[in-house]
Amino acid sequence: MQSVIGGLPLETSLRSSFQLLKYFMLLILFDILSGALVSNCISGTKTFVLLRSGWKVWFRKVLLRVLCAVGCAALLLLLPTWLMQPEPETLFAWLLFLLYAASCAAIQTLLIAYTQKESVGLATLLFFQLCSVFLSKQLPGNWKLLLFGNWGCWVRTTSAGEAQGVPLSACIVLNLATLLLIYVFGWRLVRRHHQKR
Repeated sequence: MQSVIGGLPLETSLRSSFQLLKYFMLLILFDILSGALVSNCISGTKTFVLLRSGWKVWFRKVLLRVLCAVGCAALLLLLPTWLMQPEPETLFAWLLFLLYAASCAAIQTLLIAYTQKESVGLATLLFFQLCSVFLSKQLPGNWKLLLFGNWGCWVRTTSAGEAQGVPLSACIVLNLATLLLIYVFGWRLVRRHHQKR
């Protein structure tokens, strides 16, 4: 799997600096896309919506809009990748990356809705994604799952043949759990924070 949609191997020196740059650009593109959408949705007037429907409906509506946009962007990314490498591994890598991109978008939605600062969401995600790329090699076995940047890298899973990699099933479960927890409980954190202010 040579496409950056599959992520980077644990030994990043095996990839050229151009591939590293392409991977970071991919991550930044999705982070900026979701951050811009969240900021746009949140900056609009929400008083009427909150009075009529409440924090839960408002937060979930923003979250679902962002997830739909990220899904569409990932779908557009798959087509050229699939045409260049029509292999089952490409599809598996794309599905894992889609799930990971959705998790990142949900985390960013929660952070921006909570702090009302776009830079906090973007900076937090980028920091942990950079840590995942360069520090994962130092962690043994499943401890690599502590760095959530590994949750979306197909080539870092044992299913892709990486002996020191993480289980694919664990990556899927962690991404789904993140999405579910933010969807179910995220609005409560945002409401509590804003009511205290």
